[in-house]
Formats: sequence, C-alpha cells, structure tokens
Amino acid sequence: MSDSSLPFAGLVDGSDVKSCCASVYENQIVQFLLDGQLHPGGEVLTRNLLELAGVEEGDRVLDVASGAGDTALLIASEIGCEVVGIDFSQSLVEQASEAAAAAGLADRVTFVKADAHELPFSAAEFDVVVSECSLCTFEDKDSAVKEMRRVLKEAGRLAISDVTTDVEELPELLRGTASQVMCVADALTL
Repeated sequence: MSDSSLPFAGLVDGSDVKSCCASVYENQIVQFLLDGQLHPGGEVLTRNLLELAGVEEGDRVLDVASGAGDTALLIASEIGCEVVGIDFSQSLVEQASEAAAAAGLADRVTFVKADAHELPFSAAEFDVVVSECSLCTFEDKDSAVKEMRRVLKEAGRLAISDVTTDVEELPELLRGTASQVMCVADALTL
C-alpha cells in the first residue's frame, strides 16, 4: 500500500504536515476512536511524567501540543498549577478552552493557538514544559526543543514522553509522509 492509498492521503502533500496532523487530531471521530486519549498511556502516563518532572503546586506549566486540553486540565486540577496549553489547531484550542470553563478551571488554564517551533512567550516564563506524544510529529525537533528550553526558567524542567521506533524496522507503509500523523514515520529512536 502506498501513501496515496491511505484514507488521509489527499491531506498531505509533504509541505503542510502540521496542518494535516492538527486536522486529524481535531476530528471528532478520531477523538472518539481514541476514547479521548490523544496519546498512548493516557492519564497514567501523564501522572508518571509529572511526578518524574517534579511538578508542584504553584508551578507555571506550558503544555506543548495540548490537543483537547486533558493534560493541562489534569495538571491544574490535581496539582494546582497555572497552565498554558498551546496547539497548532484553532479548533482544539477552542475545544480545550470550553473544557476548562466547564471544569471551572478557566482562571488557571488558558489555551493559545501557536506553533511549537515559534512559541509566543518570553524567555524564562515557565517552571515546567510538558510535551506528550507530539515531538515525533514536529518537522524540526531540534528547533521545537530549543524553543521549549528558551521559555523555561533557569532551573526549569522539560518533561517529554513520546513514541520511539527504529524507522528502518517499520514496514514501508509506515515510512511515508502521511504516516507522520500516526506518530511513527518521524519518531526518534530510543
């Protein structure tokens, strides 16, 4: 099977992977099929990541590629942090903002449409930056990580959980541009 025979082949032309990826994850059917968990491991993995990063009450946290806002809302409600979530999808930003309001957390959680490669924040604004299952979809991983580091305070913590793979071991179907949306085509090795 080639990239052109994949269900979303028409969305990816090689130049707009970000928009394609965002449109897949904002799709209500995809969200339903993933049971609302837009990353493997769900809340269990999120809690482990937050514990490893030493996230504490009062921390200011940036959630990169926040999707529908689940991680940001969990951080605010369970730990008591101020959280800013960014996502490339305006639709997901709106959905996450509505979820924050519905949960009574709009005073502690905000969502912004932004590109992880060009974060709209000053240097040293955050105590913690969290990125779950999204680095593998970024076109320029080095640039995105440098941006995450730039917005961290000097003693800040960067917490990344992501899909890893040995791309050479993947079937040809999972190596094309379209499969980047499936989080494996451009995943880093462990």
